[in-house]
Amino acid sequence: MWQIGPKQLDATVTAHTVTTVRRVAERLSKYVYDAVKVAGYPATRLGTWVSNDPSSRNSKPLGRFLTTDAKRVDSTKITRPPSPPSSRRSNGSGPGRGSGTGSHAHSGGSSAKSQTVVTPRWWKSAAIMGGSRQPLHDGGGTAVGYATLMGQTRTYAMPAVASRPETLRWFDRPNQPSIFELFEQATKEPATIRRSFRFTHAASALPKNQRSLPKDDGGFLSVQVGEDAFFTRHDSLGVADGVGGWSQVQGANPALYSRKLMHYASAELEKYDDIAAIDYDPKQYDKVDPKEVLQKSYDAVCADAKSETLVGSSTAVIAILRDDELRVANLGDCGVMIIRNNEAIFRTEEQQHSFNFPYQLGTGSQDSPSDAQSFRVKVQEGDIVILASDGMFDNVFDDEVVDIVKRVLGEGGEADPQDLADALMRRARDVAEEGRFATSPFQSRAIAEGLYYQGGKMDDVTVLAAIVR
Repeated sequence: MWQIGPKQLDATVTAHTVTTVRRVAERLSKYVYDAVKVAGYPATRLGTWVSNDPSSRNSKPLGRFLTTDAKRVDSTKITRPPSPPSSRRSNGSGPGRGSGTGSHAHSGGSSAKSQTVVTPRWWKSAAIMGGSRQPLHDGGGTAVGYATLMGQTRTYAMPAVASRPETLRWFDRPNQPSIFELFEQATKEPATIRRSFRFTHAASALPKNQRSLPKDDGGFLSVQVGEDAFFTRHDSLGVADGVGGWSQVQGANPALYSRKLMHYASAELEKYDDIAAIDYDPKQYDKVDPKEVLQKSYDAVCADAKSETLVGSSTAVIAILRDDELRVANLGDCGVMIIRNNEAIFRTEEQQHSFNFPYQLGTGSQDSPSDAQSFRVKVQEGDIVILASDGMFDNVFDDEVVDIVKRVLGEGGEADPQDLADALMRRARDVAEEGRFATSPFQSRAIAEGLYYQGGKMDDVTVLAAIVR
């Protein structure tokens, strides 16, 4: 078996150590140089060699770096030192002593003619890897340095920069915040956590004339119930009530007017479902306003009314759910109620010019969507939202609505929205058909106006029930 003697082993280990040191130094040299450039400050490579043989220069050069303070720029005349000796050691063990700013600089007993160039004054010192930190700028202005590495002393001539500082590329660096400043700014902004909800909804409706069943054909995004109309979505609900007074006018069609009003409102909200659309903007989805949706829907109906000679008018209410906020726009006598933990926490008020004369959009009306009431209500999971036409709110008191919801929920507290809508619709119809013994909100308001009225009010009934999930 071949064996390695002690001397051969020492030589092998020494050669391996030198090779490892050289590779590590080269890699560190590159990283430091790149880091200095990225930081935007000047950097200068200083060449040296690593070898066991003091007279050898055949090994690869190591990078040496000189970083400077870019703010202290003051060009002056200095003397370039001579080239380093090929193999002779410099006299003394400390920094070299040049001849000042004269015509010669001495190093190791040899002399060389000096060169006068323009260079910044802020080259002062360099960090020498593998040795100690040595000054490279003597008192006379000559840039000369010494580095001790692997038992040998080498002399380095610092290259001069002939270009003026304002022409250097690193001074053209754009003044942008660093990654640390951006991170600090981001951490200062308060973190906001918003819960995203949607509706589990159902509808129950009954026209005043029971022979006129709800119409839900494919040409509309809304459903017609007598002169009422509604639409339902996972994030929004809407109800419109065509004004029945137009029934005495030949050619008027308040039912079609209310249906078109809800159709265009649903179509406007449907645009936010198509995230692949060219004009889709997530910010607009978050900022959607039901009053603006009502305005766009009304403009579309007015355009149809001119082309189709459509005559009629309608009240309307639209509710939109965004995250944990319910946004409501109400014009007229339709209504919205929010029930939480068996208590009503929100209820809209009717908008009326006088008794039984509600605000309305349509032919001959001076009201506009800008007159609608606007609300924003924070909701929670499990909240129950009720939207209904005046056919329900004119016949069922608010306390009764809460009692009916409580009864349907039962002890478990869970309910199907369809059961809620059906129960409220049936109660409204029962009161409307009872003309002698029942009392109703409509009766109370009529008496307050000095009118004699008994029982409920026969009208189209539309009830939408939604649970926030």
